[in-house]
Amino acid sequence: MNPAGPTHFIYSGSKHIKEAKEYLRFLTTQENAQFYLDNNPLFTWLPVSGVKPKESVQMKELNASIKKSGVVMQAAVSYMDPQWMQIGKDMQDMFLGQLTPKQVLQNVDKRRSEQAIAQKDPAWAK
Repeated sequence: MNPAGPTHFIYSGSKHIKEAKEYLRFLTTQENAQFYLDNNPLFTWLPVSGVKPKESVQMKELNASIKKSGVVMQAAVSYMDPQWMQIGKDMQDMFLGQLTPKQVLQNVDKRRSEQAIAQKDPAWAK
């Protein structure tokens, strides 16, 4: 999927937006973020400046076993993210025998093309 960490939001209609922003600033100080990371088994990295990632024995073994690297499709390939839910549905249909792998890819390509054309993307070959 996507290598994201914990996420917090502030409700735009809140009566305490200023306080909520102060709380988010508190959470994202280097010291607090490092403490959270060091003491939470769910995450190995946080996108906070100065926070040192941790790597478990299992992650070291996994990383050592990977022969080639790639990209996060959802984040690195144009027009993938906006259709992520539809891709998931297509894959479910494939596992249920309602679509072939080729049809899944054709659907992805068709939606990408439609989105690029709608955006008038000058880099898109029609």
